[in-house]
Amino acid sequence: MFKRAVALRKKKDRRDDDLFLIEGTRIIEDALQANARLEYIFWDDRIERTVAGRHLLQRLAEQNVNLEKLRPGALDRLCDTVSPAGIVALAGKPIWKPPGFWPPGDLLIFESISDPGNLGTVIRTAEAGGIAGILLTGDSVEIFNPKVVRATMGSIFRVPVAEITELSEVERICREKGLPVTGLSAKACNNLFEMDPKGFSAFVFGGEHHGVPKATVSLCENMVKIPMSGNVESLNLAVSAALVVFYRRISRSPSC
Repeated sequence: MFKRAVALRKKKDRRDDDLFLIEGTRIIEDALQANARLEYIFWDDRIERTVAGRHLLQRLAEQNVNLEKLRPGALDRLCDTVSPAGIVALAGKPIWKPPGFWPPGDLLIFESISDPGNLGTVIRTAEAGGIAGILLTGDSVEIFNPKVVRATMGSIFRVPVAEITELSEVERICREKGLPVTGLSAKACNNLFEMDPKGFSAFVFGGEHHGVPKATVSLCENMVKIPMSGNVESLNLAVSAALVVFYRRISRSPSC
């Protein structure tokens, strides 16, 4: 099982497996709370140095999760962090219903999002803002990249995310869910903060280095910009997404 875990550090092996690596006490606790499948746990002496770590080991043992203590240094082969906490789990990938069956709500659509930290932050923000789900298109970073997983802070187990290869599929999903599509562009004439907050929408974001592609713009009924002062040309992608998410949330429920 250790060899399988080491292999999951590689993108190709992660894509072919139904398991992925999660590292640290916080996200493993989130996995337990979400009733995620924990196939195997690797740990070493470092996790026993904290009360939270010892408590987690006890919870895992009580739930009959497979536990294997590794010699010093061995666990680092599975870790992506600079200062590992001393525990790594092989977790089952979340299985979500197709987007057509997601609950009502706004959707976020990202075209070729490439930065793992941005994607992880977006997933976490989506949960905080009550977004129904996220669609990834184009050459987007892989969902189970370790840096993505870590940046979600556990939201990866609670927010539906789907990778869509064909633009026509994105169009079909939005049409069947009755969602008007709005694209984000710094060159747009319309202002995000003047949008009617009534009803749900799908919001399309371009990647970090390019705007929304022309082919995707053709799906959009409206293009809006986030108004900015000074000489700033653009915002970080995750920041832009957060502004959209919480503008929508606050506009519909000012007291939330």
